[in-house]
Amino acid sequence: MARPIKSGLDYFPLDCQLNDKYELIEAEFGLTGFAVVVKLLQKIYAGQGYYCEWTNEVALLFSKKIGLGRNAVSEIVEASIKRGIFDGKLYEKYNILTSKEIQEVYLEAVSRRKKVEVKKEYLLIKYTQNNDNADNSGVNAYINPINDYINQQSKVKESKEKYSKGEKEIHISPHPQKSESSDLYSVKKYGKYKKVKLNDNQYSSLVKDFGKHKTDKYIRKVDEYCQQNGKYYNDYDLTIRKWIAEDKSKQAEPSYDLDEFDEFTINCVPKIEGRENTGSV
Repeated sequence: MARPIKSGLDYFPLDCQLNDKYELIEAEFGLTGFAVVVKLLQKIYAGQGYYCEWTNEVALLFSKKIGLGRNAVSEIVEASIKRGIFDGKLYEKYNILTSKEIQEVYLEAVSRRKKVEVKKEYLLIKYTQNNDNADNSGVNAYINPINDYINQQSKVKESKEKYSKGEKEIHISPHPQKSESSDLYSVKKYGKYKKVKLNDNQYSSLVKDFGKHKTDKYIRKVDEYCQQNGKYYNDYDLTIRKWIAEDKSKQAEPSYDLDEFDEFTINCVPKIEGRENTGSV
């Protein structure tokens, strides 16, 4: 029986002099921010090796494991994405945390393995297809930039027999596989700029608690804020609820929302003399 291919690493390098990205995280969140980023790197390298999923469920378990509040962890992750420690586009598209640097470190570390499985859509490094060794599904490929990088770094002379078959073989899945959590929670994008991500249960719960008008209103506000400021939130359901609660607490005096009043008159004022109410008074 063949052994399953190992994905993760037993250890990973951490430079003594880190760049400004990490220093900014530490400047904003203190040593706690730096520690959370390192813990995330541990999770990535020890798990899949070059990425980790970052869904609501994963974030909740991660927060519990490290003993830090979920909101605090979310803020640090958002700041890390904003400053380029993790790639924002892949996070938006696939809900994963990764970066070009992480992938370079990983592929260098596994350079001696005969086979390495990676997902094509998750790669931030260019690759070329090898037609001689590729199977019918076209999932085998060679990562030329990584092999060049490895050759520059390594001065060890390997035997000719060991490398008689060429460069390292990288298996690339043509499509990323959906996780069980993805199957259970179908996330949809809301708002004009599609920045707000909610599953059906979350949206229904917000409508139940605050009404459709207010829910859509705050979805629009969060969506526009994220678009304008390049902001990401790990939990948009919690963010919308927080914004609604904060705005409510700021209202020292009664305020009147004309849009909400119009909706109230349309939906709640009874019909008059058999005619439907148009909302005008």
